[in-house]
Parts: sequence; structure tokens; C-alpha cells
Amino acid sequence: MKKLRAGDEVAFLNEKGRGVVISLFPDETALVRTDDGFEHTYPVAQLVPLVSKGNSGSAPAPEASDSIFLFFSPTDQNRLLESDLDVCLVNGTRYDLSFSFSYKHQSEFVCLHAGGLNAGEVIELDTIHRGDLEQYATIRIDLIFFRKMPYLPIDPVSRVVRLKTVKFYKESTYAYHTALGKTGYREELFAVEKERAGIQQINPKEIGQMLRRKERGPRVSKSHAEGMAQLEREVDLHIDELPGADWAMTSAEKLEYQIGCFRQALEEALSSNIRKIIFIHGVGNGRLKSEIRKILDTYEGLRYYDASYKRYGFGATEVIIR
Repeated sequence: MKKLRAGDEVAFLNEKGRGVVISLFPDETALVRTDDGFEHTYPVAQLVPLVSKGNSGSAPAPEASDSIFLFFSPTDQNRLLESDLDVCLVNGTRYDLSFSFSYKHQSEFVCLHAGGLNAGEVIELDTIHRGDLEQYATIRIDLIFFRKMPYLPIDPVSRVVRLKTVKFYKESTYAYHTALGKTGYREELFAVEKERAGIQQINPKEIGQMLRRKERGPRVSKSHAEGMAQLEREVDLHIDELPGADWAMTSAEKLEYQIGCFRQALEEALSSNIRKIIFIHGVGNGRLKSEIRKILDTYEGLRYYDASYKRYGFGATEVIIR
């Protein structure tokens, strides 16, 4: 069996599903992001490496670099100095991110893209036409760091990048990135300090025990005002917060179970005096959020929108019941 490395896709020996190795630990355990977007520790002996099927056309995961960077790659890899530039945000850390990507327009910044980016993922943000390089030479990136398990906090980061456009007309600017499978220019944004990148103070086995000891069931928060406590509800739809959930479920089964819990909570709210309910669905691949909103669109008398960014990031939907 081949030796595991960060970025390897694996199957589980004792349960269904797949995942990607995020980190390996000295005690022969590994942090794995499962195909439903959650991270868990597993004994390495219970992980089965999946053999690559060759060139599938999809870009491989970025190398674990404990850094976050922008990657500017010419759209035509055979015309590095002439073609337009694809702009990607690469998260080579083991933290999940909420981010915004903005260009400077006159004296202000205009946000072009905002969203979430899991550990070890890449997202394409924009394509800059070669003739517009000067116009889009000043970029602002805002980053918020978090994890779905105990972690050492990192303060939010705001970085303004002022590109020297002349460098994009020099071949020496470009280098081949093995993990991304492309040639381009790398602009470093942030590097996580090594002593903060891991969770050295907490043994991975202890983390698993902590997560298993968490009280099961949807979390319901109460407002400070007694009257409002009867009118508002907060429901966490993460699979490890739902009673009766089984980690042996496939991704499709987990999604179906989450949707069932969502429907039940919504119907209970509609049949009571609840006026506002917040569903915490997380960021993940966006499938659960999309399914929730499709269902909400079938109800009359409901309004919904993104819940408080300050409190939930991009991972919750607030529903107002009229």
C-alpha cells in the first residue's frame, strides 16, 4: 500500500464514503475531509488510498503549503505573454475560509466575489483581459479563518495587492505549479505560522472524544427577551448535531436526513407561534443550502435571506414567517 500524503483521496475500511487527507499526525492518525465537507480524524490503518484514473481534466488539490495565495495563470498555456489571465484563490492551509475579493475602482473597492473556501481547495475568481491589467491592478482580499473542530484562532486578514503589470509580460515571472497543473504567477497573501497551523496542544484522539461527547440534537437558542424567546428559533443542521444520524450513511443519505430534519423543524415552526427561524447549514459544497432554498420557494408567506454574516459567516439562512 502506498504511503499516504496530504491531498490523497481515500476510502474508509470500516464505513461508506470517501474523503481527502488534510493532515497526517505522528500518532498514525490522519485528518480527513469527508465528501460531505466535514473533517474527522481516522487511524491511518483504516484509510484505503484510491488509485488515480489518470488525466480526468480536473485540477488536483493544492500542495499543503500552510499558505494562501492568488494564482494568475494564462488561459492559453502556450501563449503566456499574450493570453488573458485566470485568477484563482488557493487555500493551502488546514483552515476553512470566508473571503471577499474586490478590485479598486477610483477611490473605492468593488466586491466581485465573496464566499467560502474549505481547507485544501481552489476557487476561480475572475478572468482578467490582458488589455485591462492596469485597470484591475489593485486587488483587496479579506479572509476569516475557522475550523469545524477545536482550533487555534487566527485574526481576520485584509490584504491589498498592487500588481506590477509589467511583470506579466516577462517569461521569468511564470512558474509551473505541480499541484495545480498549470503555469502561472503566484502572489502570496498569508502564511500560517507553523506553531499555529496545527493543534499541538490537543491530541487528535482527544478531539474525537470531545466531538462524541457533544450533546446531540438541534441547538435552540433563546433570546435575552423572554417574549422573543417564544418567537425565534435556531436549528443546526450539521450532521453531527442531528439526533439519530449515523456516520455510516452515504453522502446522499446524510443529505436526505438533513433535509428531513429541516422539513420537520420548518413545519413545527409554521404550526406554532415562531416568527423567525435560522437554519445553520454550513458552507460545504453548497448542496444543502441550495436544497433548503428550493423547498422554501414552494411555501407562500415566507421570506428568507442570508443570516447575520457576523454571527454565521456564509453558513446560515434566516427564514421570516409572516
